[in-house]
Amino acid sequence: MDENFVCHLESNAGRFASKTALAWEGGKLTWSELDQLGSGFAGYLSRQGVRAGDRVAIVLPIGWDFVVAFVGVLKLGATAAPLNPLLKSEELAKLIADLRPKQIVDQVTAEPGSWDTPAHTSAPALILYTSGSTGRPKGAVFSHNALTFANRSWGEPVMALSPDDTVLAALPLAHSLGLNGGLLAPLLLGATVALVERFTPEAIFDAIRRDRVTVFPSVATIFRRLLN
Repeated sequence: MDENFVCHLESNAGRFASKTALAWEGGKLTWSELDQLGSGFAGYLSRQGVRAGDRVAIVLPIGWDFVVAFVGVLKLGATAAPLNPLLKSEELAKLIADLRPKQIVDQVTAEPGSWDTPAHTSAPALILYTSGSTGRPKGAVFSHNALTFANRSWGEPVMALSPDDTVLAALPLAHSLGLNGGLLAPLLLGATVALVERFTPEAIFDAIRRDRVTVFPSVATIFRRLLN
């Protein structure tokens, strides 16, 4: 079945309009607010000359602004490429040279808006770079179909997510587990995402208590650090 990833998010905004989509220390966005801000950012990118099919680098840490930028890029029909803002400048420069983005997003000024999302399903939605641990980092390209299928496969049988869940996003969003497990799979399935903007054990435990987290996708090294 052909599926546009962001159309699912728009459907969730209609179903869960007043429900919290994103929560973080000191703030939250409902599904309706996230959808409107994403549409507003799509309009901003369009005014900057970005068009459907263009590549957009998102160089932002974990935060609501990353999510708004990501949603806005997909609403426009462009391709989102998250890059780790903590990379050394020369490493980041190499990735940007390889990507050749139309726009680099390192800050977000978001105003609510409306946008007619193109119903592309085979068009590229995401470019996710590998870590480069065994060679030069390579950009893996995911269509809307592939992105939707991958996150549904991850979110339903593996994480068993439902709209009643709150998922903790604490891993870097430029990496697969952080982006897909911590953000995209939960949003696809209507769950709430609790964002930890700066990783410390204290911030993790505070978010778990404050936002009543039910699912925490992470790696063994993080869990060992928390246990210690």
